[in-house]
Amino acid sequence: MTLSAVAISAPGKVLLAGGYLVLDRQHTGLVFGLSARIHVHVQELPTSLDVAHSEVIVRSPQFTDAEWRYRYRETENEGGVQVVQMESNCTSAQAQNKFVETALAYALSYVSSTSRTDIGCLSITIVADTDYYSYPGTTDSIDPARFVNFNVPLAEVHKTGLGSSAALVTSFTAAVLAFYLDQSQLALDLASGKARLHNLAQAAHCAAQGKVGSGFDVAAAVYGSCVYRRFSPSILENLGEVGSPEFSGRLKAVVEDTNPSKKWDVQINKLTAVIPRGLSLLMCDVDCGSETVGMVKKVLTWRKEKPDEAALLWATLQKGGEELAGELQRLALWSKATHPDYETLSDTISAIRSLIREMSVKADVPIEPDVQTVLLNTCCQIRGVVGGVVPGAGGYDAIALLVEHEAIPSLQRFLSTYTTANDHGDGPVVGKVKLLSVKQETEGLKREKSQIQPMQDASRSIERLPSAGNDSQPTAPIESTEIDDPPSIDPPQKPQWPLNPNIHETQVSEAHKDDTSETNLGSSVVPMPAPHREPLSITSANAGPVSTSSPPPLPPLPTPTRHEPEVSTSISAVPHPLTREKTGPAIGPPSDKPIPNPQESDSIGFTLFITLLLISGARHPFKMDERYLKKRNVNVDGNNPVNMSVYTLKELIWREWRDDWEIRPSSPSSIRLIYFGKLLEDKSRLHDCRFEAGLTPHVVHMTIKPQEIVDEEDAKMAKTGNRDRDANEGSAGCRCIIL
Repeated sequence: MTLSAVAISAPGKVLLAGGYLVLDRQHTGLVFGLSARIHVHVQELPTSLDVAHSEVIVRSPQFTDAEWRYRYRETENEGGVQVVQMESNCTSAQAQNKFVETALAYALSYVSSTSRTDIGCLSITIVADTDYYSYPGTTDSIDPARFVNFNVPLAEVHKTGLGSSAALVTSFTAAVLAFYLDQSQLALDLASGKARLHNLAQAAHCAAQGKVGSGFDVAAAVYGSCVYRRFSPSILENLGEVGSPEFSGRLKAVVEDTNPSKKWDVQINKLTAVIPRGLSLLMCDVDCGSETVGMVKKVLTWRKEKPDEAALLWATLQKGGEELAGELQRLALWSKATHPDYETLSDTISAIRSLIREMSVKADVPIEPDVQTVLLNTCCQIRGVVGGVVPGAGGYDAIALLVEHEAIPSLQRFLSTYTTANDHGDGPVVGKVKLLSVKQETEGLKREKSQIQPMQDASRSIERLPSAGNDSQPTAPIESTEIDDPPSIDPPQKPQWPLNPNIHETQVSEAHKDDTSETNLGSSVVPMPAPHREPLSITSANAGPVSTSSPPPLPPLPTPTRHEPEVSTSISAVPHPLTREKTGPAIGPPSDKPIPNPQESDSIGFTLFITLLLISGARHPFKMDERYLKKRNVNVDGNNPVNMSVYTLKELIWREWRDDWEIRPSSPSSIRLIYFGKLLEDKSRLHDCRFEAGLTPHVVHMTIKPQEIVDEEDAKMAKTGNRDRDANEGSAGCRCIIL
């Protein structure tokens, strides 16, 4: 019986928040699927070719010499299907492709344990969208906008860091399964089918890597954009190698989740991963790939050596990621009648970047290298660029930017002439910066209506996939699996706080067991806790029982306001103010290393130590005690610095502004202070923001509002006549700062 050809694609990914944290089940990652896809086409190998009965030919015709030929055999003692590369067909640097070989062996092993179908001979073709690679390709492609001919060996092109290996393993595994198994055996458009594919792809990807990774990239390839909490690594331990006795049974138990002692506990929530309608998630490539394995090892070594320091920093990063997901959700519901206020979103991204740079310094790992810092800071100066990060594990992969739609042309013009210097110390040489054509995409794995002509000359041409209506080749009766978009698409929807069903059919609520199609993955995946603003609890959380209570309402969107401080804690006017020249600089010189805890000295009364962390990564010590407050004429309860307001702290920083910083802003209101991942409000007192007097320094991230934002706020306030002030404030719209 002739089997119909199958074509399946899987998306790339970008881990916007949660880099390194996703390695631990205590934490989560905010990952978005991307429109760049890897396509895999599977069909029977024509018998007229000179091939053996048990042969599989895999080609990647976009690259030269990218062909791998395998022979397979079913092993004894239920060891699965072993795949061996035919040495006579090994070519140059493409001699082995571990991801292809492992995915093929795992997929065929599962097929043989599930179906008695004769495997026969296969022709498998892999093509990738252009943005997976920095190399520009040539112009002789039939469809250069989609599949270009790179005309170089695969090993010679830089990857952009969009998750090509995970997308390859996922789409490859899915295509092989869909080719052999019918809907009754594996339905990829159902939650149960996607769960099995996810489990098999995770196992194959980890085996190819030689380690059990976090798996967020495979999850994004299967499900698309989501908030992800990893599975327990023990699930894949002791699986063994293909060919070992009873491997086939162990693999089937893992895929179908039938081992009661090793149940899959991965948690995936699609409803909390949204991009507001007015923004686009864009990727900007620097043409210089990264090797993340060594970076991850160094970070984990630092975490092991300094667990308390790492736990505090990771908890703060986790809260920052939750704040980011929550703010994106809120903005997705913003009324179309008014322009959204992206200030909080921008501040949250800046806070996450500051924390990442702090981890980079402590672990001695270039998570955000200097060249990437300059690029991000420069892009963020363009009006309409809300913020950006070096995603995932960092390094020299493509950066991610959140950009207002109308600002994209300006960003493109700027980047078209932007180049980086070639001298970056010990870092690699960085090429020309390029804005990739990818954008965020909610959909994960999907079937394609197209197919690839078999056995073309891989070194000379690449064929565009013909339509499914082409009678010259057998075509599978397949349709793209459509998934409802999150509430960022018109019309705006209220956010749905998801229930808590498991990802697997055996644990899905009764209402979903008889579904014939999957239209909303949010009802069939394990949800993450909804983003909140409470302090983070650093405890492991497993999937709980299904909740049947009504979802809590989302708090209303805050109206953007500008607060002034309480008069009782502001700096008072005096006849003879002291200046910086008379008292000496209170804010110390910069350091790019963590500042050690201060020692007992000549401090008088309560003392507050702050380390100001600038966006450049420089750290400045700032000490305040009773003597300092008196010299600066600051009156607070009990002469304790933690009783001052946040705005008073801004005033002090503004007065102590260092000459080696950027130009001092026009007023303290332009200063943003972020502590524990939260933007500090002017009216709040420091002790309410978790500041304590003592020898432990408080790391506070400081950024400056762009002047155009300040001007816009001033213009809005001028129209209303005055500013939002407390009733006990005397003057309206006027403040005096004593220098």
